[in-house]
Amino acid sequence: QTILEACTSVKVKRLFLYMAEKAGHSWFNYLTLDTIDLGTGKRQLAPDGVYIPKYQITVPKELENHT
Repeated sequence: QTILEACTSVKVKRLFLYMAEKAGHSWFNYLTLDTIDLGTGKRQLAPDGVYIPKYQITVPKELENHT
């Protein structure tokens, strides 16, 4: 929680949260997302990727295809 709050990269925080939730980590439910600044607006990690509305981030298609 503390590291996410201190991190200054919106892309890193959004990607980390997306991957942690996707992986089903048990500790994810204990995070207080309201105190983590995820910035505003959409972010893109890969052109022609898959948009994840919850985190307003576009990830490579390969990440979303593997469940």
